[in-house]
Amino acid sequence: MSAKSFRGADSKINECMWNFVRYAAKVRPEVAVFESVQPAFRRDDGRELMRRLRAELEELTGDRYGLWHVLHNAYSVGGPSQRRRYFWLASRVPFGIERPVLRYLPTLDDVIGDLEPLANTWHPQPYRSPATPYARQFLSPSGLVDGHATIPRNVGVRRLEDLMSSVEWGPGDHLALVVRRHWERFGRLPDSFGEEMTEKIIKNDFNMGFTTPVRWDGSKHARVITGAGLFCVIHPHLNRTITHREAARILGFPDDWRALPLRTVPGIGATWGKGITVTCGRWIGEWVRRALDGDPGTWVGDDVGEREKVLDVTNTWKTIVVQSTGRTATSKNGAAR
Repeated sequence: MSAKSFRGADSKINECMWNFVRYAAKVRPEVAVFESVQPAFRRDDGRELMRRLRAELEELTGDRYGLWHVLHNAYSVGGPSQRRRYFWLASRVPFGIERPVLRYLPTLDDVIGDLEPLANTWHPQPYRSPATPYARQFLSPSGLVDGHATIPRNVGVRRLEDLMSSVEWGPGDHLALVVRRHWERFGRLPDSFGEEMTEKIIKNDFNMGFTTPVRWDGSKHARVITGAGLFCVIHPHLNRTITHREAARILGFPDDWRALPLRTVPGIGATWGKGITVTCGRWIGEWVRRALDGDPGTWVGDDVGEREKVLDVTNTWKTIVVQSTGRTATSKNGAAR
């Protein structure tokens, strides 16, 4: 978590938003959109910041823009993961959407399960297992996929491997729980932790921080890929972290978007979780295109201010309508299936 001094409407981190608006003012588009995290809008001063950004755009262009706050979730618009985000959308033309209608909610296994038999390598290799109906959209027409490689085997990765090979690491288990499990079973930690690290962990009662590796559950939805995703996500069934290609799939990238040319790019592992999920970008882009064509959706949102509306599809995944039958299916925990 970032320090409080790093957050808020006047935080330096928001400079990218102001730069976006100033660039948009030079272009004077009919519609301008950027994505941020939902807390950027939901916090106490968040909406005021978004209004100020719209005011800056109007002052610099002399044009009037409607402002839409589009709260969305990759899982609600057909994506593979629960990834709640926010689109700031300023438009000079009428804008609206239709509520998403989903046929199926994919599990993590649906998204990456067919990649399990592949070798751990950056280089192209043929598929070795049939894809699920959901994963077929990702397959490369060439029959080859690259980038199925984990991050380099540094000391942190070796520690994870040592833990996975010696004690149970079940779905949903985080690093601190597994480290404690190893200590209670063997009275020590793996040699790769070293004496100094071991003493520190014991002294802190196995408190190992806010963001640590977790084994994801293959029978549930994918979660958020962060900048540390390739280290912090343990594969649901294999004793390794996820690969670049698996991260790309979770973010919606098709397999014919090559990863191998990026192999030597510094920090490439951290970049996957920094962008917009492909599904969400495609979804908002389609509604922008329709607005520009004079055919916006009929749901224009709820009024929250002058020429300002909210469209919230964050949780529409909880009730999905199966289009072929018109029925709604709900699981025992309340999530639609």
